[in-house]
Amino acid sequence: MYKRFNTTGLCLPEKHYMADISRQLYTITNHVKEGAYFCINCARQYRKTTTLNALSHRLEPDYLVVSLDFQALGNASFQDENIFSLTFAEYFLRELQFKELPADIQKPLEPLKTAVRAKEDSFVLFHLFGCITSICKNMPRPVVLMIDEIDSASNNQVFLDFLAQLRYSYLEREKRNIPAFHSI
Repeated sequence: MYKRFNTTGLCLPEKHYMADISRQLYTITNHVKEGAYFCINCARQYRKTTTLNALSHRLEPDYLVVSLDFQALGNASFQDENIFSLTFAEYFLRELQFKELPADIQKPLEPLKTAVRAKEDSFVLFHLFGCITSICKNMPRPVVLMIDEIDSASNNQVFLDFLAQLRYSYLEREKRNIPAFHSI
């Protein structure tokens, strides 16, 4: 197959010339195994998306990887905490549809599905993370959350509140053994 240089996004080894990222993947995989909360931060076109994609494939046998791309969320998704919480919940559930999950996991997903279907106007981050706690507790494998293109939301108070809640749930996991994402 003909290969080309790709400078517009995700690189695939079978289609594009690529730098060897196996050493970085090894290091990042160890961060995930340790349950780390971390960020991959570098300039545009430095293979962040490609790395996250390869990492997701590498982790799938042992973890339930939920990969979100905040480019998919428009500005309206960040209007307020309620809209963001519902949008995040819907996006999270949509990504879970592509996973092979046992039938008995559907029950912990119901509160999230109900909130999204009803477009509950009081569904806020506190409720969202309550649902996520239940989901993480009942999943057959540890859940890893990956968010790409997070910078598209970085100047937004709702997003900052979301990051604070992510960090809080991560710390509570360590402090009080409350189920949460294994790694973020």
